[in-house]
Amino acid sequence: MNPSVSVPFRYGPFPGRLEVPPHLEDAVRLGSTFVDATVRQHEVQPDWCIGPGELSCPSLDAGHPGSDPVRALDARLAAFGCRRVVEAGGLVLHASAVALHRQARVFAARSGTGKSTTARRLCPPCTPLSDDQCILLPWRVLEPGRDCAGWACIDVRPGESLPVPLAAVHLLERGDRTEVAPLPRSEAFRRLLSHAVLIPAETETHAALLGAAGELLADVPVTIARVCLGDLSPATLGWPDSPAGPGQEAGIG
Repeated sequence: MNPSVSVPFRYGPFPGRLEVPPHLEDAVRLGSTFVDATVRQHEVQPDWCIGPGELSCPSLDAGHPGSDPVRALDARLAAFGCRRVVEAGGLVLHASAVALHRQARVFAARSGTGKSTTARRLCPPCTPLSDDQCILLPWRVLEPGRDCAGWACIDVRPGESLPVPLAAVHLLERGDRTEVAPLPRSEAFRRLLSHAVLIPAETETHAALLGAAGELLADVPVTIARVCLGDLSPATLGWPDSPAGPGQEAGIG
């Protein structure tokens, strides 16, 4: 059996341990997006310890020509992490996110639409949460044993943000002026799924993703946000200018 070194990592709220070849330890600890030295052994669930054979990543072999082992490793960790989120009852979106009055608002969009630019233009007064991908999870997953309603938004990267109560998901489009418009439920469901981070076809996991999207739509507004950067502000997006709603003690912003 080849020797390996255990490296702690975290995908959103889920801590884990990764077994890597000794010659890659320094590169992984310094370069991986998901390595998190604060992870403790007792936090890690038995099914969230990933061995080298499970990664199925040829470029982890140092002899693989032209390989970028850390980038390849992160791609595989992201796939494992996305699966864990979906199995827990949540979903991962291609989206940026900001917090205002301790509530998160997410901008889901394809690459090139301007989701990161939109988030940056709103800060301040908003607080940035994520600029590329974010995890959406029911609060009951984060606080098992408590009767917690609603959803939370979390950045995929460890240490970037605490869970923040989710106020809305905006499906981002460019427009001549900034406005927010409602969507029929069926259209919102279809478009929400189009921005979900997908993992290789697994019937059970995809069924869980569909269930999570349906539950999210029942609990959280999903709207179209047509954005013109020239008049973009919380006010033009129709966001409240003061805190409102339950769960304000959680999160930041």
